[in-house]
Amino acid sequence: MLSIGRLESYKGHDRIIEALPALRRRHPEARLRIVGSGPHEPRLRRLAAELGVAEAVDIAPLADGDRRELAELLGRAAVVTALSQYESQGLAVQEAIGLGRPVVVNEGSALDELASASHRFQLDVYPNVLTVSGLARSDEIADAVSRALHASPVEPPSMQTWDDCVDALVKVYAAAMSQETGPRARP
Repeated sequence: MLSIGRLESYKGHDRIIEALPALRRRHPEARLRIVGSGPHEPRLRRLAAELGVAEAVDIAPLADGDRRELAELLGRAAVVTALSQYESQGLAVQEAIGLGRPVVVNEGSALDELASASHRFQLDVYPNVLTVSGLARSDEIADAVSRALHASPVEPPSMQTWDDCVDALVKVYAAAMSQETGPRARP
């Protein structure tokens, strides 16, 4: 499993550590890699030790923000978790989705829209995004991660290229310019 983000209390890394004992009872080989740095690191290490899972938790930043290493970690992750209390965009989560990785996110952050949009519009846009309540107990988080581990593999969504985006924008401008705007107001 992979949890990515600054080591701050609101990022929810502690929640996945707390779920790890229950998860390891079902999946003894489960390991957690937390990618990041910050002031919360000593607390996360203590928590892992107190729960008896320190040997299954690796906490380390990427070397100089190495994007290639991040892509490799995301590509190998069985599940990516993002249990942040609030998140505006979550680029690492979107990259994980782009690689077809299952993701477990916290409800109430902007990331839960990745799952709710698929359900609300009955689309299979991101079928491998699961949500957990911000009040979820550790066993409920372990259940969600376990479901993600057992989910059928999905193909990564087809992603637009920059050229696709530019072509679509040109069509929008062309359509807007071809419409009659009606009489112009006089100054």
